[in-house]
Amino acid sequence: MAQKQSTLRRSLLNLLPAFFAFFSYVLILLLLLAGLNNGLTHLCFLKTNTSKLSIPSKLSGSSFLKDLSTVSGTDFVGQNITTTSLGLADLYTTNLLSSCAQFADGSVSCTRASVSFSWDPITALQLDLTSLQGTYSDALIKSISSYSKVSHYIVGSFISSAVLTGITTLSTPWAATFSVVASGLATIILLSASIAAAVVFRNLSNALNAEFGASGLSSTPGNTGIALSFAAFAFSLLAAIILAAHSRANPASRRGRSTSTRSKGGKENSLLGGEEGGDDIYAKADGASTKKSGFMDRIPLVNRHKYIQVERQPAIATTDVEGQQTAVLSSASSGTRTLNSPSSGRQTIDSDWTARDEYSHGNARMSVSEPESDAEPDPDPEPAAHPPPKLKSEAPKITITSIDAPLLPLGGNSQTRDMNAAYEPFSNSIWK
Repeated sequence: MAQKQSTLRRSLLNLLPAFFAFFSYVLILLLLLAGLNNGLTHLCFLKTNTSKLSIPSKLSGSSFLKDLSTVSGTDFVGQNITTTSLGLADLYTTNLLSSCAQFADGSVSCTRASVSFSWDPITALQLDLTSLQGTYSDALIKSISSYSKVSHYIVGSFISSAVLTGITTLSTPWAATFSVVASGLATIILLSASIAAAVVFRNLSNALNAEFGASGLSSTPGNTGIALSFAAFAFSLLAAIILAAHSRANPASRRGRSTSTRSKGGKENSLLGGEEGGDDIYAKADGASTKKSGFMDRIPLVNRHKYIQVERQPAIATTDVEGQQTAVLSSASSGTRTLNSPSSGRQTIDSDWTARDEYSHGNARMSVSEPESDAEPDPDPEPAAHPPPKLKSEAPKITITSIDAPLLPLGGNSQTRDMNAAYEPFSNSIWK
């Protein structure tokens, strides 16, 4: 139960980067889609209110016409220019890719979305048709020019961060390193774009208020759009931090794929806390060289460490010309080997013949006994001053007893082969 809870906690922890990256992606997408099909107009970066706009007519500066109008009772100067006379909406919102006009009757009209969009308040509000034409300050012109230049960078930054954040959301442990890089780049780009948008739109708002505040025009930065951009940055930053922590805690992920590391208890721990247990196909055998990361090493069954079974044949007793008997083992692949002699260029060790492995239930036993004599033993033997030497014909008798149990077939081995054997590793590669 505790193991399941621990696995569940690790799984939830591993999903946090994807969740944070997904939230950031959604927020960026909302900012980019604001104004599309006349929707999401409140997710703007700048609001300009023209409902109280009142600009004197172009002839209002003429004192002669004013006096003439007063004497004759006829208006020769003209009325002040208002929102209605110019055919303007009451509120204008500026988004990343478009601008929208909200009229008094509640209708909304947005311009066509474009990556190269840049809002010009002088043209959009038709200020050149009023008496304000040619009276714009240098501060206003500079603010509009700065916004026009930076707006392209802001739009490109949000689009790039959306792509990188989407990759981070859809990435798997096989691309852990790329996920860290993509998330980090998205975070940096989002931060720069959010700061640039906040500064540029605030400066433009202040310039509009300073220039046209006396004429009834007011402008405020779009706090909703700026807040969403910084929220997207915060989620992207959390995803990048967690991914970097995972990559630091699991160095195997830096090679571009998730490998398993085997602990002392014999269980494997995956890169992002997967299930424990099972065989590690990438475990290094004793004496095997460390595999380098490469394209061919990623293909299963290529350049992988393999094992071959060296079979042990039943022991056979042979007698040489001197009458001595020796226990030998015959192998088709290694020839004939004795218990005390090397074979096929490899020194034989006792564990090859005496070790009991997990596949066998029998063993071979050998006993040595003295030769029996036909004569009855003397009950009171007298000690001989010089005992006669032992003849070669009186060599000890060697008895070989083999006890074999039914064999357990494994893998692709034939059931007719003896499984009581030691295992010798060797490296086999089909790419030479």
